[in-house]
Amino acid sequence: MVHLQKEFPQTVSYNRFVELQQKAIMPMAIFLKTFCLGTCTGFPLLIPLL
Repeated sequence: MVHLQKEFPQTVSYNRFVELQQKAIMPMAIFLKTFCLGTCTGFPLLIPLL
């Protein structure tokens, strides 16, 4: 992506992106669970079939 280097000068390589992604998955999951999902106010939509 040589043509976009001026617009995104701080980008990392694909290998470094994968490493950073692995470190960020747990904090992101905690953030989403805490702030973005809300509280359950009724029956869950997916009821497991027995």
